[in-house]
This record gives sequence, C-alpha cells and structure tokens, in this order.
Amino acid sequence: MLLLGEFLAPAGHDVTVFTDAVAALAAAAQLAPDIAILDICRLIALTGYGQESDRSRSASSGFDAHLVKPVLPDELLRLLAGAPATA
Repeated sequence: MLLLGEFLAPAGHDVTVFTDAVAALAAAAQLAPDIAILDICRLIALTGYGQESDRSRSASSGFDAHLVKPVLPDELLRLLAGAPATA
C-alpha cells in the first residue's frame, strides 16, 4: 500500500496510508475520506433492507455477505468464523 500511495500522491490525490487497520479506522472519522482502498479485508453488509435487489447491490459493491437487521446471532458467529452466509 505504501507504493500505491507513492503512485497516487504525485497524480494529485491527497493520500494517507495506514499499515494498521485499527489506526485507519480511528482516523477515518476525522479524515472523512472520499475513497478508501483496502488490502484483503472481508466486508459484511448489515442493513434493514433484505430484498433480493438489496442483496445483489451489496454483492456487486464488493460485500462478501449481506445480513438483515435484526441480525441472527448464530449467523453472525458463522460469518465471523469464516463460514459462508446461509441467506
């Protein structure tokens, strides 16, 4: 990611690189980035919208799983353990 930052900054982008996820998340609220480029992370959508079109939209946006509120505790634990979503 450091190399990517070195590429984007001279191209006119305001770049902040973090090598630690906790630090990146802590700074995100203050920095309010327009775009975040993440290296290998698993994204789970948690929303009140559960129609098939909502699930398709989250999948096409790069989410690995889609949960509908209220989340079922067992389903969340399965996802956190690395199992695929059942719904």
